[in-house]
Amino acid sequence: MSDTPSDIAAIIPPNNVNAERSVIGAILVGIADTGAADLSPDDFYLHDHRLIFDAIRDLDSRRKPVDVVTVAELMEARGTLEEIGGMPGLGVFHDCAASLKSFPAHAEIVRGHAKARELRALASRLMSANGDDWEDVANDVVSLLLTQSRTTGKWDCDLKAALRAA
Repeated sequence: MSDTPSDIAAIIPPNNVNAERSVIGAILVGIADTGAADLSPDDFYLHDHRLIFDAIRDLDSRRKPVDVVTVAELMEARGTLEEIGGMPGLGVFHDCAASLKSFPAHAEIVRGHAKARELRALASRLMSANGDDWEDVANDVVSLLLTQSRTTGKWDCDLKAALRAA
């Protein structure tokens, strides 16, 4: 039996790699700054994108210039540049850069998919709880949701949909 597209969609966590590339590209070419994205490395689905964004945030937090050369230099020093395919792996982002007009929308897409993945993980934890530990797991999940709510002031993903998906 082969996987149907809906079966595959249920397996692959929510993501939009093109939006991730667009956001990183816009930052690397200077169209937008890191703070405008309001993202963390964990918000990115692809491991390579997490590594790149972590380097971007590190440079930005130290008030260093953020571009392909400085990010490559930092990643080389960290030993992570080859993980993403070296300098050519970073060069790809030039062609993917979002315009300033579309940058906020693309950052929101990345953020929304990250929240959906987090909700799926929480729902999965709830559903895998057995009779002995379900209360502890439920308490952990509620605590995480409350923390998220306090941090952002809202939780803009649908828990019911995440539970159904899990």
